[in-house]
Amino acid sequence: MGGGGVGAPRRGAAPPRAPTPMAVEDLAAAVKTEPRPLRRLLRALTCYGVFTEHRDGTFAHTDMSLLLREDDPHSLRYITLWCTEPWTWDAWPLLDEAVRTGDNVVEGLYGKEFFTYLNEDAPESAEVFNRAMTTSSRQSAQDVAALLDLSGCTSVADIGGGQGHVVASLLEKYPSMHGTLLDLPRVVENADPRLRAGGSLADRVRIVPGDCREAVPVKADVYVIKNILEWDDDSTARALGNVMAAGGPGARVVVIENLVDDTPSMRFSTAMDLLLLLNVGGAKHTTDSMVGRLTDAGLVIDDIRPVNPYLHAFDCTVPE
Repeated sequence: MGGGGVGAPRRGAAPPRAPTPMAVEDLAAAVKTEPRPLRRLLRALTCYGVFTEHRDGTFAHTDMSLLLREDDPHSLRYITLWCTEPWTWDAWPLLDEAVRTGDNVVEGLYGKEFFTYLNEDAPESAEVFNRAMTTSSRQSAQDVAALLDLSGCTSVADIGGGQGHVVASLLEKYPSMHGTLLDLPRVVENADPRLRAGGSLADRVRIVPGDCREAVPVKADVYVIKNILEWDDDSTARALGNVMAAGGPGARVVVIENLVDDTPSMRFSTAMDLLLLLNVGGAKHTTDSMVGRLTDAGLVIDDIRPVNPYLHAFDCTVPE
């Protein structure tokens, strides 16, 4: 997934206690910069709600800057880093080309598909992406588990599920259920410790390395597909077709996505939408475009519900 299966922050749980306001000189020593230009940068950031300046010249956190801390329960640290990785500075100036053609610009820049480029030539960016997706998944996994009623189901498969936070939350909710996590080899090798050998859920889960665009060698009652159907149309169609073929008639398929309509996170989601255009030629969906993708694939949509203010679940069935 190119832009990231991310959700905007949900303020609710108390954030970590903010550190004491600090003088610019102390901050400069901590981050190894010159005090004068650092003060200029901090003052510019205060104009956008990132940090606040006190009368004594010290600077302190705001609710916005706390999201950049890794220890905030709604942290956007790695998602923010992902949006400012070196490749983004190469890609954004070509937005006009992407808009004119509707195609990604990364392949023209680097001569290879985006994720191939990341893994072969930019491993540090690939690691930032993985951390960003882990943060997003961890923050929403409990909401997904709370929403889904899987009573009577014996198995669930998390397709393109990253490190498996969603399937882990579902297995904890349903103690007799078995689960499968499918994602790329480099991703699942770092699966949630609960799912790995010796973990609390290891005896009820199977970890399958693979690409759902190529095949889904997983049989389950329910398939969860969260924040990955944002590629180009062909890749999305292949992934859905593979899931339907694996599940067979009557299988339940739950697709969970951020939308660029009917959501309080429009500023965030529309920015991610453009990033997807640049890197993989994909898109964030509207309700109508998601419905179109699912019905074109042959799925029957039984229900559409919000998971939380930033995610929607499309509950579908593979027809008989």
